[in-house]
Amino acid sequence: MKVLFELHHPKHYYQVKHIYHKFDDFLFVIKAKDILEELLISEGVEYVKIGGVKAGIVNKLTNSVGLMAAFAKVIRAFKPDVVFSKASPYSAFLSPLFSYKTIITPDSEVVALTNKFVSRLSDLIITQHCFELDFGKKHVKLDTFFESCYLHPDYFTPNPEILSKHGINPDQKLILLRFIGWGANHDIGKSGLPDQEKIELVKKLELYGRVIISSEKKLPVELEGNKFSASPNVMHQLMHHASLYMGDSQSMATEAALLGTPAIRCNSFVGPDDMSNFVFLENQLNLLHNFSSIDMAVDKAFELLEDDESKSEWNERKVSYFKSIQDPNVQLLNYINQL
Repeated sequence: MKVLFELHHPKHYYQVKHIYHKFDDFLFVIKAKDILEELLISEGVEYVKIGGVKAGIVNKLTNSVGLMAAFAKVIRAFKPDVVFSKASPYSAFLSPLFSYKTIITPDSEVVALTNKFVSRLSDLIITQHCFELDFGKKHVKLDTFFESCYLHPDYFTPNPEILSKHGINPDQKLILLRFIGWGANHDIGKSGLPDQEKIELVKKLELYGRVIISSEKKLPVELEGNKFSASPNVMHQLMHHASLYMGDSQSMATEAALLGTPAIRCNSFVGPDDMSNFVFLENQLNLLHNFSSIDMAVDKAFELLEDDESKSEWNERKVSYFKSIQDPNVQLLNYINQL
């Protein structure tokens, strides 16, 4: 089976990191976004880049024409049997023209383009166990989160020496902050933290330990000294050893929670219509705190940092959770091979 993996986010690579080599032939195709290209280079993975990401609705629409043409050229040359993506409209639209099958792995229920268009043209839809929409007979579910494919203890090994090599003391109390760019299609109308609130937050948190920031957007000059500067594939080690994760990112909140690190997610998605995976992590597993209010999030951060048992409690919950699920990569491979 020849499989083309279309990646738009670092998580999409990690999600298939432990299975892609099991196919007869494979190809990674990317749009350059944030650290994705840098991550693949650091991992020694070959890829084809079809373009970049543009901000704004008009720019996104005009950019899509070029991306579609570039993607079609790659498809024509590689001739895949299957195109695997999060929920690519390009692969869905082109599949009838090039006679390949499509697999999508949507991780949230709020993306109208996926729900109304891409899902209907896809051959197989794989989601997380808690996904609330039903796409019918072609819809299957893992018994866990997509992030488990690379953070399950069978696949992730803590290594404090990696942090030491990058100038980060793993024995120091570490606080990881993540600020995203809020430029994705599903982010329109949503928002994270303003710069001044970021500055004030860091000043308060530095009373407890070293604050390290991962940010898609350029940081205020006051916070440049806090910027995460190691290779992208070091991030999960930092996340694991941190005493607290806090940010407006969606994916990294889940990753921190599943690594046993007290995790706080704060953005305007949080509320009665929040995505099911974050609700499950908070209400069922007690591994994540979700807030729309920065003040409430900061109060919870102080509470967790002042609790010497919070890290060990999170780790115990994480260990218990992973004992309750099956191997996520075996599940994923089985579904793909049944197509």
